[in-house]
Amino acid sequence: MKRLSKSLSASLLLILGCFHSASGAVSFTSIEFLSGTTAAGEVLNMPPGVSLSGSSTSYDIMTDELDPVVKRDAAGAPAPADLPDITFSGTSAGLGSAITLNPTGDRARIRFNESHVTVPLGSNNPGTVHSNTLSLTFASHIEITDASFNFTSLNTAGISWEYSVLRFLDASGNYFSPIAGPGWTLGATGQYISAGGGFSGAAGLGNFVAASTGTVTGVGTDTTVTGTTGGNNDLVFNYSVAGLAPGTIISGIEWTTYLEDVRGTLNLSISSLTSSLQDFTISGTIPEPSSALLGMLGAALLLRRKR
Repeated sequence: MKRLSKSLSASLLLILGCFHSASGAVSFTSIEFLSGTTAAGEVLNMPPGVSLSGSSTSYDIMTDELDPVVKRDAAGAPAPADLPDITFSGTSAGLGSAITLNPTGDRARIRFNESHVTVPLGSNNPGTVHSNTLSLTFASHIEITDASFNFTSLNTAGISWEYSVLRFLDASGNYFSPIAGPGWTLGATGQYISAGGGFSGAAGLGNFVAASTGTVTGVGTDTTVTGTTGGNNDLVFNYSVAGLAPGTIISGIEWTTYLEDVRGTLNLSISSLTSSLQDFTISGTIPEPSSALLGMLGAALLLRRKR
């Protein structure tokens, strides 16, 4: 990904509110992770088709001027290039599960694909679970104190049961709390019947589960039928919905989507669904400014914003 530019534009400019606090930190507000090309030809690009299943990739999303700490190595000497600001690490389990960078329009989309491809089944409701997990983590040289993640298709209607778990990671990279609320074992085989009506909402501090079971009906019979998409199928995952206090430091998020095979023996079509992280915004501070920024007290750094 190329870095955000300082170039000015007559339209869609973001005032970053870049300033020095008494401690010398530099603050930034609402940096967006997007894709596509601006009118001036600047590209914030996630290359399409890159697989994240069982691998990781990193991006630098800030300019040198905004991201001064990356100019120095661990010993304090000038570094030859920027360090990455965000890292994506993915894990897929089950045939037909995959994670890819899949930008569309100006959205730097990351897509999960989950499928159950075996037909016909030997029994009703086999309960086999396929899944994808993505960890999105921020580098230690930036301190994130607010973030908002735009998810779609987390709990979509189909002939198998799709559901998702979102979790913020604290400053040390740990979960804020255990999952609380659902009443069944997330990700385990054969949980649909035990889940009853399912669960959809905050599930302990820093956690959210979108797992309505109404997305599929007829489970346990010869034929399952597409139900009704869950109420939190599309979700803006932010501090408010996860119960985090304003200003809480996070190091990233973890996102898992499961697809449990609840089809019957007369369901003769493949079950295949997708879920996506469309984009996100972050705010926070850089603890240590460079000398190049010391003359910028009170000044606003203008960054191009594309929506």
